[in-house]
Amino acid sequence: MAMMLLPLDDAWLDRILEFADLPWSRQAHDDVFVRNGWHVEGEDGEPVVGWVDMWPLAGDFDEGWHIALGEYPGCAEERAVPTVVCDHPECRTDCSVMLPVAYSAFGVTGHDGAPIPPEEYWDLDSMGGGTWLPRAEEDDWEAEYRRVEGLLRGRLGEPSAVEPPEPLGAERALSWERGGYLVTLFSGLEWYAYGKYDWIGVDVRPRV
Repeated sequence: MAMMLLPLDDAWLDRILEFADLPWSRQAHDDVFVRNGWHVEGEDGEPVVGWVDMWPLAGDFDEGWHIALGEYPGCAEERAVPTVVCDHPECRTDCSVMLPVAYSAFGVTGHDGAPIPPEEYWDLDSMGGGTWLPRAEEDDWEAEYRRVEGLLRGRLGEPSAVEPPEPLGAERALSWERGGYLVTLFSGLEWYAYGKYDWIGVDVRPRV
């Protein structure tokens, strides 16, 4: 039984919630990455953000935490002009910024049913910047979800009755409406490692 945590605090929460206050343009979103130093430099020195992928915030997965990015924000019809702000519903589909705040794997066994030590099962090299808890219990997982829920309630108030975004595949979730965006705390099977772990995340995406 093991967990990997991002020690989510007010500073991290401010960074992820900033995405819920932006105009709908790629430039506005990319600027947040640049301000936080979450970008890399391209061949001509321009800032680059890797949308539609898992993105290492420190430029390398083993040097810092990561974030899951959906489709490019902004106007799909004016992709070459990142400053364009649009209100086309079709330009908001599958667009999201999701900060994983915890991963877990409990009771992992081999083909013979014998427990696999966490150090052998976890891909620790791809989770730099987190706090590794190799002796975690399921109560710790529940406590972390509740802790993050408390932080979000303190910042956003009571959650909305709106359904969580279906693409998250959430097993449990709470959502808050914030301007033109939906902020969702959720847990379920992660998808980048094909369901190898469970995760807790804070997802920000435009309301369609």
